[in-house]
Amino acid sequence: MNLIKELSSEQELLIPSFIEKWQEIAFSTEPTNKIEIERAIKKIYSKLKLAEPIIYYCDRPTSTYDVLQNIDLDRFGSSIHSEICAFLFVQIEDFLTAQMTEDLWEQLEDALRISNFDCKPFVSWNFMKDDVLNRFYGFDDIAFYEGRILSRLISYGLTFDFCQMIVDRFSDRLTEIWNIFQVLANNCSQLFFYEDICIAYEKLGIISVDDRGLLHNDGQPAIEFRDGTKIYACHGNTIPEQYGKIPHNQWRVNWLSKAEMRLRDILILGIGESKICQELKTESKINQVGVMTSRQKSLVTEYAKKWCHIFWSTDKLDADLVTNYIHRAYKYLGESEPKILCFSSPLLAQQYATKHKLHSYLYEIFNDKICRPSCAINPWFNDIVSHPFIDHRIIQELEQEFQAQDDFLTCMNVIHHFRVLDMFKEEIDQKLEQVIECIKPEFFIDDSGIQDYLLSNFNCAEETERIEIFVGLMQNCGWIYPYKEVCLVCDRQTITYDSGNFD
Repeated sequence: MNLIKELSSEQELLIPSFIEKWQEIAFSTEPTNKIEIERAIKKIYSKLKLAEPIIYYCDRPTSTYDVLQNIDLDRFGSSIHSEICAFLFVQIEDFLTAQMTEDLWEQLEDALRISNFDCKPFVSWNFMKDDVLNRFYGFDDIAFYEGRILSRLISYGLTFDFCQMIVDRFSDRLTEIWNIFQVLANNCSQLFFYEDICIAYEKLGIISVDDRGLLHNDGQPAIEFRDGTKIYACHGNTIPEQYGKIPHNQWRVNWLSKAEMRLRDILILGIGESKICQELKTESKINQVGVMTSRQKSLVTEYAKKWCHIFWSTDKLDADLVTNYIHRAYKYLGESEPKILCFSSPLLAQQYATKHKLHSYLYEIFNDKICRPSCAINPWFNDIVSHPFIDHRIIQELEQEFQAQDDFLTCMNVIHHFRVLDMFKEEIDQKLEQVIECIKPEFFIDDSGIQDYLLSNFNCAEETERIEIFVGLMQNCGWIYPYKEVCLVCDRQTITYDSGNFD
């Protein structure tokens, strides 16, 4: 049997029409045909040699609670989710893949995708936060672990439907499975299968997503159930009805000052940063709500390039600069000025430390109090704001911008750091039998750039001294071994990778 290696040009031209067909199925709000779906579910159980299940239809968020309150969980029987998936997906997939090359199958999997479907709202663990899932499905364990079948029905259905055009015809057995498959895809928003009970969620009355597949609607519900229950969302984030029912162009900037952290982030998405900047006018007021001005954003690339140059630099230490920043660091920590010794390599520095049996090591306090990162927080988990004067949204945006500018740098940074560290450890183990932890500036390169940027472009009065010391050390030193009475400083490591052109 000759395997199919590629599509014809005519077949390739049909891909968009199949995607459009299954996109309509995915986002259909047509009422569930209970007669058809009941017949399909009973056929599945019969094929799996199981007794007909009790079928519960859920048309509102609290329906599963109602089911669970009226039925002992022991009466559900074991989950048969894996058996259902094997029946619906594996047999047809095996038939199709046996007739084409692996490369073609992978090509079709990539091409046959609904761009605004894969992540939300149909993959349950990406759908909403757990507290909303509990409210939405009523029973989080069911929703989290087994509420993924519709996503698979749509993605596999699109592929199976298209592939029938290029392979042998389905047998009667596969045709029957395919017919059942289509009934489920067309009539449910979620399905949960157990030996004795099947829970089927009816099609939603409204479902709306943005162009990234995130739940979203402007002034209208993103989801509405058949019983009228509404869930509002802005670009994937659920929001209270009092905001969700108002069109975004009517959202007001003065709401930001009173909103808790998570809601404020969502409101900024809906209001738009340009409107916020236009209304608040001054940089300080704009920054207070977590937004950067266009002027501030325009400077990020400049600082990213600056720190790329620093990272690749092989200049020898400037003794005066090293002395200045080391002395400032010790003073900041409340320590006396140390004797400063410079070495050409970490091996020589550690040989010195071992030979002279240096003690009173300040690594931990040095790392904690001076090399403290900017630390953007995760507002979704209500972490404490770790940065004392810059809004977490600005820190997060800077981290994203620096990472985008420095993808190559970050990759080489990690490779270089661990290669040097591995070689260094091996050499130290052989000669000194002990590896001493130290401050490694190349490991802080992105955060050094961010804090350098903050120092120059924001009011950092509360931490100016610490940031100046941190940035100065990271810019002018190699590896640092801080002891109470002496500080050992190494030259920068020579980097041999092609750094590209950063001019």
